[in-house]
Amino acid sequence: MTLFKFDLDTNRFYKISNRNGGSSRKKWIEVDEQIFLKDITFGVCNHPFNPGEISFRRKTFTPYTDKDYGIAIKGTQLSEEEYKSVMDNTTQKVNPLINKLFWKWGEKHWQSYPNLVKNYKEKGLWDLVRQNPEQKGTYKHETFRKFPSWDITDELTGVIHNFYYQPYPIKALRFGRTSGTMNIIFNKGATIKTWHGLHDTISIGWREIVSRRANAAQRS
Repeated sequence: MTLFKFDLDTNRFYKISNRNGGSSRKKWIEVDEQIFLKDITFGVCNHPFNPGEISFRRKTFTPYTDKDYGIAIKGTQLSEEEYKSVMDNTTQKVNPLINKLFWKWGEKHWQSYPNLVKNYKEKGLWDLVRQNPEQKGTYKHETFRKFPSWDITDELTGVIHNFYYQPYPIKALRFGRTSGTMNIIFNKGATIKTWHGLHDTISIGWREIVSRRANAAQRS
């Protein structure tokens, strides 16, 4: 697994590099190339310069505050060719005819085959069998997004503050020298296109959780 940082002050991505002078300690340097990852989880950077001070124990939906230094990103790094095949490799696991029918006719068609739906869900292939069968290659499945954030109004001053909050793990990701924008595959079948859509599948009450934790962080 490889580590990266999204800096909350600069809104840029950083990778780990060696320090000068033969030191065994590491440092963050700005990403200057395209990074390709799969199976990504997120954490928090607890120090502005030391990559060793990272935690992945923070709960999903917890806001990042001015006491945090960055969003930690952990995933399996891929070559560009490996990344291009991420979606092609997964789409071969479902029956192509059923895939076409489920995509074309949608929910009305699914409801007529409850046992088939149950089977795909139990095998973890439900997202794949509903995806667009005409889309090929990872790039065509990507969604262009920034990290999710939340607005909270100060109860005393009425000032609106914007927080990034820790998102749920995602399927694949690529980024480069950009101001916080990323190309994302949220789930196996690329059927989810937004952070809100992803988080709705995790917890119906996630908005209340983020709001409550943001208010608590603001008062601390």
